[in-house]
Amino acid sequence: MKRREALQHVALLMGSALAAPTIAGAMGQVLNTAPGLAVTPEQEALLAEIADVIIPTTSTPGAKAAGAQKFIVRVMRDCYPKADQEAFYNGLAKLDAD
Repeated sequence: MKRREALQHVALLMGSALAAPTIAGAMGQVLNTAPGLAVTPEQEALLAEIADVIIPTTSTPGAKAAGAQKFIVRVMRDCYPKADQEAFYNGLAKLDAD
């Protein structure tokens, strides 16, 4: 997998990560009541870098400066079942390995 393809896949995953809880919230559904997976500082740093590629710093702060990675971690923990969290972080690990 090429870096460009990997970034496109991650962007799609992140878009899904943000859209699903919004839609569920609008419908009044609770998606996750179980504890989330523990996220390592390395995983959080990688999320920050990926988010910063998608929303870079310009005349305004980028995603990394805004702490978007913390929001992504929280959405994954609070809104997705453990199996989906594992799939997301496994995909993140594959991206990091490439």
